[in-house]
Amino acid sequence: MPFVSTPVVAQGVADAIAAGTVQNLVGLFGEDGVPKAPRVPEGTLTGASATLGGVAFEFDVFDNAEAPQQLVIKLPEAGVIIIQDLLYNNARFYPGADRTNWITILDGLRKLEGYNTVLVGHGAPTTRGEFDHGIEYLTYANELVAKTNTAEDISSRLAARFPSYGGTLLLSFWAQFFLAK
Repeated sequence: MPFVSTPVVAQGVADAIAAGTVQNLVGLFGEDGVPKAPRVPEGTLTGASATLGGVAFEFDVFDNAEAPQQLVIKLPEAGVIIIQDLLYNNARFYPGADRTNWITILDGLRKLEGYNTVLVGHGAPTTRGEFDHGIEYLTYANELVAKTNTAEDISSRLAARFPSYGGTLLLSFWAQFFLAK
């Protein structure tokens, strides 16, 4: 079965495999959560459209948001958009590659007409209203980064502002974000 991605994602996976990063995830996700023999996807997917099994799909590729590159899949006839990790539902967000750009992407996606079912990367399927929550979260995170010096402070303030959000583990990534600066 083909395993496709964008060229940027394929290179990132290849680099992670070469560096041993994928196998280092065993401690985080356990043996069953990490492939025994990770493989590099074929970097052939670009923004386009296709009909598969009689169903129309549209693909958009976005750069520098939650990750260096992400795919959004639209099923226009069904009114479904698959946002993946660009949007979470009732869950804490990863610090991201470029939160300002990420907010811009979400703002553009929330303006799309005809998509009432939103499939997100974390949390249950949701509605268009979740875009507003995502933008609020990322905007607040940006405000905190601008005025805060520690990952611990950002994590605790995000937890206090969004107490019902799941994905507490994602708050731990703020420490890595500060180390990478």
